[in-house]
Amino acid sequence: TVNSGCGSPVSNFQSLTVSPNVIAGTVTGTSPLCIGATATYSSSGTAGGTWSSTNTGVATVNPTTGLVTALTAGSTNITYTVNSGCGSPVSNFQSLTVTLFTSLSGVAGGAEICSNATVLPGGTSFGGGSCSLIARVVPSGTTPVSGLVNTCVKIDDIVRTYLSVPYVQRIYNIEPATNAATATATITLYYTQAEFDAYNVVRGIYPSIPGGPLDVSGINNIRLTQYHGTGTYPGNYTGPQVPEVIDPLDANIIWNAGTGRWEITFTVTGFSGFYLTSKVTVLPITLLNFSGRNNGNTNLLEWSTTSEQNSNYFELLRSTDGVNFVKAGTINASGNSSVTKNYNFNDNIAALGNNIFYYKLKMVDVTGVSKFSTTVKIRLNTKGFNMEATPNPFTDQIRINVETQLQENAIFSLNEISGRMIQQKTSQLRNGNNALVFSNLSNVPAGVYLLTITTNSQKQTLKVVKQ
Repeated sequence: TVNSGCGSPVSNFQSLTVSPNVIAGTVTGTSPLCIGATATYSSSGTAGGTWSSTNTGVATVNPTTGLVTALTAGSTNITYTVNSGCGSPVSNFQSLTVTLFTSLSGVAGGAEICSNATVLPGGTSFGGGSCSLIARVVPSGTTPVSGLVNTCVKIDDIVRTYLSVPYVQRIYNIEPATNAATATATITLYYTQAEFDAYNVVRGIYPSIPGGPLDVSGINNIRLTQYHGTGTYPGNYTGPQVPEVIDPLDANIIWNAGTGRWEITFTVTGFSGFYLTSKVTVLPITLLNFSGRNNGNTNLLEWSTTSEQNSNYFELLRSTDGVNFVKAGTINASGNSSVTKNYNFNDNIAALGNNIFYYKLKMVDVTGVSKFSTTVKIRLNTKGFNMEATPNPFTDQIRINVETQLQENAIFSLNEISGRMIQQKTSQLRNGNNALVFSNLSNVPAGVYLLTITTNSQKQTLKVVKQ
């Protein structure tokens, strides 16, 4: 305002708005959290801020939503920061403590306990209430598990059996929300010594599992049967009724003295129910003989059993090199029998174009336990050109036998799968059997190699394996 002079008083103005300063407010959220647990933190401060963790090894937080995921035992600050507005930046935090799992989930005869959470790339330990541990799942393999995984544990009131096979009271069901049949992972399951002791009391003919931390033979006896699909007890899962038998590496079965529990780690393809039992030392199928012969375009395989107990099926495995076998067919077994049973299978080989075939018989009982017969070798009823390599797998040398009706020069080469040559030799073949040796192979790295013979009239390649 101008109050003196010609035409005074005169005045003008501009509006001024005074805005409040932004505030970080009070940060609230659950603490402590168990490893693997999640919680959403909130702030009473100005909206639009971001979240952070001062120790992301202990817990991470979604910068937008405030969702906290506890990873390992320790402490961190969960901080809310407002980065724009009057007086910014301002921040406030709440301390979070992540605690160890203090016990295993479940009580004998109690309800099933489950944890449905997102598995992290580095693995997640799933737990129930009061920081009780269920299992650990780590994405690994060719199709790593991801997303939500429902991990459950239940403890039967007593040691129960299925088809006369006992299993430990603590049973697990692990089911991802996506790719349950094909996802791959490394799983760790947990058991108490008391649960092992209860199994050993009623195990019957089955070998004992560890009677204590130093029981090496008991560790070697541990097996896990995996029923694929969904279900609540052996025999009612939606997948194949014959379970997959898992033999964990002894080094991956450890007694954790600090927590007083057994920890068993193994890899899986596909998820389902897991039941711990012990190995069957003798498959209850007695094989009397196994033989084969060529009938032109088919190979006839014949075998007999003198007794069968809970037998399920036989699987014929075929190979053209004596190393790599594929399934040729499946034949149902008799189940239970104390008399001689005869079986046969005709394998159509018309389209395979080989002169020598190898067969093994896989015998499987209803629990999924299996054993293999000795290998049967069948040579076709025709003369021609054929190459064999022994031993296969090899260590320091390969002996090559070639049968031919022609007299011609031959080039033998041993190559890596990539094509790089390891050794090459030439030889004059004569009518009949011919022998050649590749030696000095002890320094060749372990793996699969291609052994090829090339003549004016023939070319044949075999896969050989270096141990």
